Amino acid sequence: MRRTKSVICSYPIGTALLLFSLCGCTNSTPPVATTSPVLPSTPTTTQARPIPAIRYGRILSPQVLKAGQLAEIMTKAQAKCPAGRETWMIYVRSNSMFEGALHYSATIYFTPDTQNSRLRTGQYMSVDSLFDQYRAKVREKLGVQEEALPKYAQVSRVSKQFGQKLETPDDEDRPFHFPENMSEIDLVALIDEARTGLSTGADPDAVGEPVCRIETPREPQGEFEVYFGAQDGGLAGRGTVIVVERKSTIFKAKGVAHWVS
Repeated sequence: MRRTKSVICSYPIGTALLLFSLCGCTNSTPPVATTSPVLPSTPTTTQARPIPAIRYGRILSPQVLKAGQLAEIMTKAQAKCPAGRETWMIYVRSNSMFEGALHYSATIYFTPDTQNSRLRTGQYMSVDSLFDQYRAKVREKLGVQEEALPKYAQVSRVSKQFGQKLETPDDEDRPFHFPENMSEIDLVALIDEARTGLSTGADPDAVGEPVCRIETPREPQGEFEVYFGAQDGGLAGRGTVIVVERKSTIFKAKGVAHWVS
């Protein structure tokens, strides 16, 4: 898996020396084992609302989508929407003026393929008004087929599990890319432990940050890096990273730091 280069900024000396040390605290709950009960995922039959919810990123302060932009995004979404699914949510990373016109970049999430009380999975796509046509022309020239839609995951909080009704995600529950070569049970256990580490860190402003991405180790037994926050552009990302170590079937948060990119 290609890693996104990030700059890890440790907390200043005197604030508990938190870089890779969880403020000297231990979790109040025992570590979560990969055998934690997670209901098996089943195909979803829940339909989203006809007009998808629109959420805006905070890092690049995007302008509100114009009617024509939204119509363009919906056309792109309909062209790639998986059979039996609907456009669920649009996350606008940027929308700003460039060469006299507004240009957007956004992520489109389709309604879930499977869901249970702790986990939803589905497909998503990214759109960019500046580069979509250019990329299509390059693929056509090179004779390269467009890749299949990537897979997202949405893990509920232990205190607020998913119900039967498909609602628009809170910012804290925003979907993220489903890491390769990881089981659903392991993913839920990893996110639960990372959220515990986030809540026991020294920075109260970090609590409630959504999962941004996960960096997995080369070996099954190793350290995972769970990045909370947002990456709204190549050089427009920030948040908190929790280092989670896996030993046997147990995930244990062991470090916390700020990250920027």
